[in-house]
Amino acid sequence: MNKNNNIAKCHYLDLAQLFRYPGDTLKSHAEKINKLIQTNYFETSDDYAVFLNFVNTTVPIEIEELYISTFDVQAICFLDIGYVLFGEDYKRGAFLVKMNEEQRRCGNECGKELADHLPNVLTLLSTHPDPVFVNEFVNELFFPAVTKMLATFKEGQNPYKYLFITLKFILQKEYTIEIDKIPEIIQNNLKIENCLQCHCAT
Repeated sequence: MNKNNNIAKCHYLDLAQLFRYPGDTLKSHAEKINKLIQTNYFETSDDYAVFLNFVNTTVPIEIEELYISTFDVQAICFLDIGYVLFGEDYKRGAFLVKMNEEQRRCGNECGKELADHLPNVLTLLSTHPDPVFVNEFVNELFFPAVTKMLATFKEGQNPYKYLFITLKFILQKEYTIEIDKIPEIIQNNLKIENCLQCHCAT
């Protein structure tokens, strides 16, 4: 179960904004996460500093261009969790149906993006009332998806790579994640039929 639920209820909203198309509030949300890291997750401060420096020293149009080239046009990394986990497999549809249900349950507006879009998923983590569901979802689906997303960056200095490193570190610290099982889960393509039968589907 989430050991730091009181912290998690607020900072995932700020993390969600960092993964959305950059706007006027990007710097303020980035600074909020920096304060969180300096206080609670100092081990990943060097990684996050790469992203924070990029946000603070880069003109908005260049931030937007990098975001588009990273996540949109000829994307390096896709932000829809279901696609990352299942590709075009039918399991993606079942997963998206479940995500739509959970977003509606929490009263979350997903805007123009799908319910499994990473920023919308982070919002779900901050608003979902059931910590057992959240723990199972993060362990079985979300953390493995973030692991796969991070792997797509490979070599290079893309600042968003370091934002993913930070997110992965925070998730690992806040949830009881068995790291040694993650490669096996990914290899098995996360058997969605099993997950949909467990508590996280109720």
